[in-house]
Amino acid sequence: MATTIQLIWQEAMDQIDGWGTKATNSYNATKKREHERAVANGRQLPRPVPVIWRCPTVEEHVRGFSSIGGARSVHQGQPVPDRDVNSKWHVSDLLRGITPKSMLSEWASVFRTPQSIAQMVLHRFIGYLEDKASELIWKPRCTATAAWEQSIGITPKAKASKYNGPRGDWSD
Repeated sequence: MATTIQLIWQEAMDQIDGWGTKATNSYNATKKREHERAVANGRQLPRPVPVIWRCPTVEEHVRGFSSIGGARSVHQGQPVPDRDVNSKWHVSDLLRGITPKSMLSEWASVFRTPQSIAQMVLHRFIGYLEDKASELIWKPRCTATAAWEQSIGITPKAKASKYNGPRGDWSD
C-alpha cells in the first residue's frame, strides 16, 4: 500500500506535463511580446524561436531528483528512507516547501528548457507538495497531538508557562 507521501508525490508528478506546457506557453508569449515591442521601437531583431515543451521520461526525472535524499525511493514507490548523511536536502524539505537551487539546475537540464521555465515548473511542484503535505500530513498530526494533550490535561497556558524545574549546579 502506498504511503501518503508517495500518493502526494505521484499526484504532483502527474501534473508536471501540464505545468510545463503552461510555463512554456507563457514564456513563448512573453518572448513574442518583447520582440514585437522591440520591432515597434525600430530595432531589427530576429524572430524568437519558440521553445517546445517535452515532458521528461522517468529516467530523466530520477536524474532530476539526484540531489534530494529519498526522492528516488519515493518516485519508485518505495518507503522514504531516513535522512541520508550524504544528502544536503531530503524529501521532507520539499514537503515543507523548500526549493533547493541544486534541484533547479538539475531540472533545467532535464527539461531542456530555459531556466525560467524549469523554475516555474519546480515552484509549482514544490508548492503542490507543500500544500498537500500540510493538508494530508501536518494538519491531521496537529489535530491528533492537540486531542492527546487535551486528554491528559495539558492546556495552552501550561505549555506557555515558564519552566520552574531544577536549573542544574553551575558552581565550580
